[in-house]
Amino acid sequence: EALADLKHLEGTSHEALSALGRARLGLRARSLKEAWAALLEGCQKYRDDPVIVEIWTVVLNTIDRVERESPQNAKTLYLQLLGMPWLAAEESTQVAAELMRLAASLGGPVKVREEALAMLERHPSNVGVRIECHAALARAGMSPDVLKAARATLQKTLSLGDKVPRRDRSRVLLWLIETHLAEGDIA
Repeated sequence: EALADLKHLEGTSHEALSALGRARLGLRARSLKEAWAALLEGCQKYRDDPVIVEIWTVVLNTIDRVERESPQNAKTLYLQLLGMPWLAAEESTQVAAELMRLAASLGGPVKVREEALAMLERHPSNVGVRIECHAALARAGMSPDVLKAARATLQKTLSLGDKVPRRDRSRVLLWLIETHLAEGDIA
C-alpha cells in the first residue's frame, strides 16, 4: 500500500520523497538491494531538492548498518559510491574519509596505507579523494617503503594545478616536503 501511495508523488514537487520512501520501505523489508537502488536513484535525480540531505543521511546510515554485519560489504558500497559521476566533491571526500576509517578499524596503519595508495591509483583526478588519502597517509605514518610511492602520488596531485583548492595546496606541498625530509633529502 505504501508503494502505491508513493507512486502518487511522481510528477509532483514532492517526487524526491518517493525515492526516500521506497528506500525506507526496502530497509524495513530487509531488502538492501531495493533500498540501495532507490537511494542511488534519489541521489542522482534529486541533487537540487532539499530532500537530498535526508537521502544522503540514509545512504550513510545504511552503510553503517551494513558495516556492523560485514565491513567488506560496507567497503564495496563505499567504493560503488565513489564511482558515481553525480557525487559532489564534499561527498567524495566524506566517502574517502569513511573508507580510511574502515581500513583503520580492519587493519590499523598498515591497512590505511595500503588502501590510501590503492585509492590514489584509482582516482587520479578526484582532488577530494586524493587530499583525504594524503591526509590518511600522513596520519598513519609512512614506512620507508611507502615514502617513494607517497611522494609520487603527491607530485601527481600537485600536477592537477588549479583543480587543487588553494587551501589544500600548501598542505600537499608540506606533505611532499615531509617525504623528502623523511629520507634525509633536505636539499
